[in-house]
Amino acid sequence: MPPPYIGCSPVGLLFDLQGPKRRLAADTATRTLRPGNAVVFRGSGRAGANELIVDYADFPSLVTDRSDIVIGDGVPRCAAEEVEGDRVLARAMTSGAVSARKGVNVTYARPNLPAITDKDAADLAVAVEAGADFVALSFVRGAADILNLRDRLRGLGSPARTIEKIEKIEAHEHLDEILAVSDGVMVARGDYGVEAGMARVPLMQKDTIARATNVGKLVITATQMLESMIHPPEPTRAEAVDVAALIIPTATGGGPRTGAKYRSDRPIIALADDPVVCNQLMLEWGVHPITLGPADSVDALVECALLAGRDLAGLPSGARVVLTAGRRTRTPGATSLIMVREIP
Repeated sequence: MPPPYIGCSPVGLLFDLQGPKRRLAADTATRTLRPGNAVVFRGSGRAGANELIVDYADFPSLVTDRSDIVIGDGVPRCAAEEVEGDRVLARAMTSGAVSARKGVNVTYARPNLPAITDKDAADLAVAVEAGADFVALSFVRGAADILNLRDRLRGLGSPARTIEKIEKIEAHEHLDEILAVSDGVMVARGDYGVEAGMARVPLMQKDTIARATNVGKLVITATQMLESMIHPPEPTRAEAVDVAALIIPTATGGGPRTGAKYRSDRPIIALADDPVVCNQLMLEWGVHPITLGPADSVDALVECALLAGRDLAGLPSGARVVLTAGRRTRTPGATSLIMVREIP
């Protein structure tokens, strides 16, 4: 008898950790900085004339000779000119308003801030308890941040896969080492635009997508995708361009991920008996995961795969599909057969 398959659609849960975020003090008076205005940033005390207080006592230690200090969604942007004790002397390069609790980003910052804050650690425990399939790490700087996250996940007994958010200049500069240890990356265009300036976002986006694809890692493009569809029913042509069978039984998800690397114009139907594996395939390119009960033999697995393609994936009877299988069921890495079959 072929194994049973389960008709429910998998839902992958992705939890996004906030990461280290610095803000202007709650009592910051609203005012506008103009290009050329001098401004002093401090990490404590009360703000004097032309001073801004950041809610991080050791703020000056973050600033390097390459740093810009960026407020809010990218303006104003200030060039750090000198660090004097507990003060950072800077000069505004663009116009923009400052006000209470606006975010503060430091480009090319020293790695003094933890990649995973105390709040992130607490949120991570909640994510694991809720059965997270993916955990996204904000403000990644290099491979060590990812290994830290993975160690914490495994320590909590979670098999969740990691998604690294490319939103700092340093992350794009270290992209190869990040891709080598990550399960996937997210092009976080909003915060990257704040750090690097919007003019650099398109090239970074295309480069990150290309390099992730070349090494077979999933990549998500985030922030203002299909923004116009909040109101109109259809995307603009520009947005459509921006966004824009093979049947693989799998024990671990490795086969579908390998297939996704080649960006086929045909969908990949992944059949897994582990719901966690199904959920973790939800972000892979062109992959449609389906939960399939365990099979006792390869023949039963093939028969059920074809039925699942018909009943759950909507493939018409008579359609030709390419199906992969191994000589032993439920054995990772045993795929050795490729066959062309017709949907019954």
